[in-house]
Amino acid sequence: MLSPRWSMGLSLPFQYRRFPIKYNFYQLGIGPFIRHYIDLKSGFYGIVHAQVTGRFNFAENIETNPSIQVQLSPAISYFFSRRFAFEAGLGEFSYSSTRFNLGNQDFTTRSKKLELRAIPIFSLRYYLLHPATSK
Repeated sequence: MLSPRWSMGLSLPFQYRRFPIKYNFYQLGIGPFIRHYIDLKSGFYGIVHAQVTGRFNFAENIETNPSIQVQLSPAISYFFSRRFAFEAGLGEFSYSSTRFNLGNQDFTTRSKKLELRAIPIFSLRYYLLHPATSK
């Protein structure tokens, strides 16, 4: 926590997928994020989360290729103790760009996405300082 309303941190995402055609895909990433907290009432906080992530994609028969993703997403959090909170992500707006090299061909894919989830993503978070007590 930087202040009662702001926090920042580092995201280290990892993803693994196995496709039906026995194609394995790994993704490792790193990126900073910043969050703004809005005190709603009695331990509940609205959150605006902004993040930039660089990702490295590894797949069979494809050269390692980098991608970048910029994300803005809302969430709601409930602190049930000074250091722990449950969080539900409600959706996201994101932009990503990935470069691929297949044999002798280079190409770049870009996507913009506005995603509203019918099923929120839930997480349990640990904080070094509670937003209401950080200075």
